[in-house]
Amino acid sequence: MFKSLKSKINYFIFAVLLLQFSFAWAQVITPPDSSALKAQAALDSSKVSKITKPLTNTHQDSTSKSDIKPANVGLSKPVNYTYKTMITERTENGRVTRLLGDATVKFGDITIKAGKITIRWNDNLLIAESLPDSGNGANGSDSLTVKQTGRPTFSDGKETMVGDRMEFNFKTEKGRILRGRTKFQGGYYQGDMVKIVDPSVFNVADGKYSSCDKEEPHFHFRGKQMKVILNDKVIVKPVIFFIGKIPLAIFPFAMFPTKENGRQSGVILPNFGTSPAEGRYLRNMGYYWATNDYMDVRFTLDFYEKTGILFRSHMNYRVRYKFSGAVSGSYTRKNFDDSEQRRWDLNIRHSHTVDQNTSFSVNASFVSDNSFYKDFSANRSQRLNRQLRS
Repeated sequence: MFKSLKSKINYFIFAVLLLQFSFAWAQVITPPDSSALKAQAALDSSKVSKITKPLTNTHQDSTSKSDIKPANVGLSKPVNYTYKTMITERTENGRVTRLLGDATVKFGDITIKAGKITIRWNDNLLIAESLPDSGNGANGSDSLTVKQTGRPTFSDGKETMVGDRMEFNFKTEKGRILRGRTKFQGGYYQGDMVKIVDPSVFNVADGKYSSCDKEEPHFHFRGKQMKVILNDKVIVKPVIFFIGKIPLAIFPFAMFPTKENGRQSGVILPNFGTSPAEGRYLRNMGYYWATNDYMDVRFTLDFYEKTGILFRSHMNYRVRYKFSGAVSGSYTRKNFDDSEQRRWDLNIRHSHTVDQNTSFSVNASFVSDNSFYKDFSANRSQRLNRQLRS
């Protein structure tokens, strides 16, 4: 009896084991349900995904476009961009988009272009950089010199700044530019670090300001702190005036007007050049003073390598329907064969309206010698004028 019971128990255990093995085998060979595959793929892609979109269709436009306004960042304006290649990654820090090749991002009035633009959506941060030149090293060029293409540019619709690297926050609309440079109103300014306070205000560290268009200007004003207000003014403090790399003068601060319209007091940027008679020169370096609605004064000096320094002043005045005029003059002192010679000129112009039927005007010019204008004036008509009149 016990043998029979033991035998039945053994058969029962064997049957249970056989049933488990068959069930496991069925799980292995049964094709998975398609909905399960989709769910699993979605789960895997939610962890880390990488999407590359190269240009493959030559019949379409050479750029792809996308309008993005992520709901989780609450941006006030859409972010529009164009690119040649786009890479999107989902990382532990959030979604990251990389735009490669002639990348452009537009955010309201702001346009940023670069060879490579990275957008970190969770941080609302854009990073613009140049790309290594694919042709670098060709045609026998130095393989150790890494050339860059697609240098970043920042534009607010009016002015454009170029830099080595740019960062911009979409939410605060602030950023910074590494080694930025731009031009406006005939002047150029650059700095090691440019901070974007808002799209029209920049703070520049170790900045330079000059009317010379060279990367290393012949002359410039340099300041540790520089504030640029577009279409208004540039404020520098303290400021040092350089010719080449030689410092010539220092001032506690300086203000350069940059308004397109209207009058504004400020420093006048000089013009640099060379001539056979004068050597190297700086002309019209000085200060413009808008004293009131009826008068302004301009003080300037010219520096000539061979002929010395020339001081100039010019005053305009005007009262509508009554009178108007100008008074200008210049003065220089030069050493000729150990004997000093003073040279000067004075010009007066005045128009006066007495009533509707009566008016008069006065024009007077005085110079120290007949060749003064020939030697010092940049005005052709003045250089040809050798007469004293009053």
